[in-house]
Amino acid sequence: MQCVGFLVKDFVKTTVPFSISPALCTQHQEHGTTITLMPKRFIPFLTALLFAAALLVRLVDLTDQPLDFNPSRQLFSAIIARAIYYEGLPGANPEMLELARSHRAELEKLEPPILESIVVAGYRLTGGENLWIARLVSITTWMAGGVLVYLLGRRAAGGPLGALVGATYFLFLPLGIYASRSFQIDSTMVVFFSGALLALLKWSGQRSWAWAVVLGVVAGL
Repeated sequence: MQCVGFLVKDFVKTTVPFSISPALCTQHQEHGTTITLMPKRFIPFLTALLFAAALLVRLVDLTDQPLDFNPSRQLFSAIIARAIYYEGLPGANPEMLELARSHRAELEKLEPPILESIVVAGYRLTGGENLWIARLVSITTWMAGGVLVYLLGRRAAGGPLGALVGATYFLFLPLGIYASRSFQIDSTMVVFFSGALLALLKWSGQRSWAWAVVLGVVAGL
């Protein structure tokens, strides 16, 4: 069946019909008229392009010092990670170990050092205290949150178009770009919050104990 759209001219107030190929099969129903919005075959490509572009934007200046966004909070996490790193480092310099511990002891305890422990594992894999590991961990976590936002959009909007719009806003909001590159808990918080919302939607549809447990664990984290 041929899809028919209408172009309304603002000045002359006339409606001009035009034809759209049946191959363009992602459609929207409005006022009794079927309007094609996007070819279905383009959706996987656009989704992959969206996430690839979002990742590349965040990888710019990956090895820069953590001074671009809330530096005091990033240095807070870096000090904790340094102490954890030296405490588990065989043959660590005693003076460096003691200095790292004393710096950590001066900090206020805000949350369990989950992110810092993950970053320290990256330090060990790369053979040193490389702060770009922290950026990479935060970026990866935020991108995982983007996948969850996309899935939320598909479920809430009933299709891929709404999911793409929501994921685009989430991934390219300027504040989000800066926050997703920073060595702090924001990325982890976002991914667990998004996961909790998705689990809530799943539970509301199925009302199963399995999703109730998943919701409780993810929301608690």
